[in-house]
Amino acid sequence: MKWSPGGLPPPDSYAGQRVLVTGATSGLGLSAAVHLLNLGAAEVIITARSKARGDAAKAKIESEANTKDKVRVLLLNMDDFASAVDLVDRLRADYSASGGLDLAILNAGVHNASFLQSPGGL
Repeated sequence: MKWSPGGLPPPDSYAGQRVLVTGATSGLGLSAAVHLLNLGAAEVIITARSKARGDAAKAKIESEANTKDKVRVLLLNMDDFASAVDLVDRLRADYSASGGLDLAILNAGVHNASFLQSPGGL
């Protein structure tokens, strides 16, 4: 099956589900967010380092998926441990009572060609 992947999932594969996609402001994360909406996801939560970049990605995702008000932007800076903790706290506060998230695609990352210590010392 390595060279002959199966077909695409049925259109309603993610109907009614809430999905988190980190790193969805560009590349594979952005494409995954669009695809999940096209497969029926009720809500896609994306993360961004800045509000402006997140809002731009949200507009692009909603345009490509031909949908509105199904994408939520939360801030996440992978260089800052406190930012990751804040994201988890926000997700718990907002989604624990309603069953949580159904899927998380953890695509965000930081690529540095040389060693750099983060501001948090990690």
